[in-house]
Amino acid sequence: MVAGFRSNSLEDIVFIAIHGYLLFITVYAIAYESIPHIIMIFATRFLSAVWAIGRVIETLVVKKNLHKLLSAARCQPGFFEPSFYSDRHIFEGCLVGISVVSVVIEAFVATKLGQTFSKRPWRVVQVSSEMRKMYRLLLGFSVIVQMAGLILPATVALWVEQILNTSFKDIVGSHRYIYLPISLFVTIALPIWMTLGWFSLRRERTRATLVFFFLGLIILSCWSISFASPMFRWTFTTWWFFATIYVGSTALLCAALVLALLCRRNFGNNLDHYLLVQSRLSAMGFAHGHFEKDEKLNEAEVSSDLDEKFDEDRSSWGYGLEKVSLSD
Repeated sequence: MVAGFRSNSLEDIVFIAIHGYLLFITVYAIAYESIPHIIMIFATRFLSAVWAIGRVIETLVVKKNLHKLLSAARCQPGFFEPSFYSDRHIFEGCLVGISVVSVVIEAFVATKLGQTFSKRPWRVVQVSSEMRKMYRLLLGFSVIVQMAGLILPATVALWVEQILNTSFKDIVGSHRYIYLPISLFVTIALPIWMTLGWFSLRRERTRATLVFFFLGLIILSCWSISFASPMFRWTFTTWWFFATIYVGSTALLCAALVLALLCRRNFGNNLDHYLLVQSRLSAMGFAHGHFEKDEKLNEAEVSSDLDEKFDEDRSSWGYGLEKVSLSD
């Protein structure tokens, strides 16, 4: 019950951070017409609505337990009603309403944008169905990593707040000097891990990919070690919001490593070459959102420009001298 009152402000901060992150991802998804990012936004909105409903349930449970606790005591439970809970009920009710409406709107918009965007990317460069599967797998990995970049820092912040809380100083004891460095390491290693995964898999860098796997396993191990702390287990079992966000972050870490392994198996199948061509065409004005206008460009001019800029970009992406065909 104490955890329920204490965690309200922390959950509010996490909610604000999540929606601020979603605003950035929304701009990115629309600008780059990324279907996986649209799916990510919808999934996060849905989780936000579930958390909002959970807040209402938690408040009702705390109210019920408090009523039982004080019913036979000198402090009558009526002292806490109606003003004690009325403001919270209004806030949580508005939060649930806004979250549910946002999910409905997001589902409609995501469906329309998905239908529109899905017709465009493959018209820029003609590729085989196998190449499309590899590209979609890589996009799925990118979305999972970016979701982990949202959920994992929030989980670390909530856990560090518990460690530093003076009310639990005796419970944590000297273990705080172990778990604080671990949390600091995860916080520092996470952006490095995300950057390594993003560039090594897109450019098919084998050594960087191995470092990505190694660092990911270390982060996952550090994340699992936290369960050795009685304080962590108590927080996990008594604070439902922390438990759900911890399970979500762990699942995202495992999913990212599995998808990265599948992407690693596709090395040598010219996906990096396809991504280079996509990048080169986009830089020349072949934006997906304006492809009808781009179709009017002179084919000879486009081919000439590609030949002039191709060699310069191939060296930075680690290619040999041979050209690779992307079509069947």
